[in-house]
Amino acid sequence: MSTTYRQSKSFDQQLDDAVKQSSGFGAVPTAYTAAHTIDETDIGKTITISNASGVACTYPQDSANDRIPIGASGRVIQLGAGLVTHTAGSGTTLRLGNATAKQLQRYGVVRWEKISANTYSISGDLALS
Repeated sequence: MSTTYRQSKSFDQQLDDAVKQSSGFGAVPTAYTAAHTIDETDIGKTITISNASGVACTYPQDSANDRIPIGASGRVIQLGAGLVTHTAGSGTTLRLGNATAKQLQRYGVVRWEKISANTYSISGDLALS
């Protein structure tokens, strides 16, 4: 009779799995090849945008999409050579600090968070203004 033993995961591995599962950041990124408007399916996830030319990532006004709650967040990774420009939809405000709304470079990562009604904070690999 043969006995098979499964090696249990370490505490660190279990914790990492729990964080990925609860945050959505461990999931396979959703890939886009054209302009994209952030929506409720992007909450807690990483999305990639890949295009040879510049492309826009737009953040919607509440009246256009009221299913993105305050506190929701996600990440955008630029995979293509074309710069991703983060744009505010009509009636929306982007808070950028001392940066422009353009991602700095290919493979750059930007984090977004909805901080109040019609207002998003964008931070990460952004070009300085």
